[in-house]
Amino acid sequence: MHVKPIKRITGGAVQYDGAGVKLVRVIGYHDVQEFDPFLMLDAFDSADPKDYLAG
Repeated sequence: MHVKPIKRITGGAVQYDGAGVKLVRVIGYHDVQEFDPFLMLDAFDSADPKDYLAG
C-alpha cells in the first residue's frame, strides 16, 4: 500500500447554500486542483436551531 504524505491542513469557510442553510465548506471552495479525484465536503453542525430553518 502506498501512503501519501500530508501536504497541508486547511480550515473550512462558513457559507450559505441552497435555501440559505448555514454550512462550513471544508473542501471544494479553493485549491481544488490539489485534490485528485475532486472532492467536495460540507459540514453541517450548529447549536442554533435557526440555522436549519431554511433547509
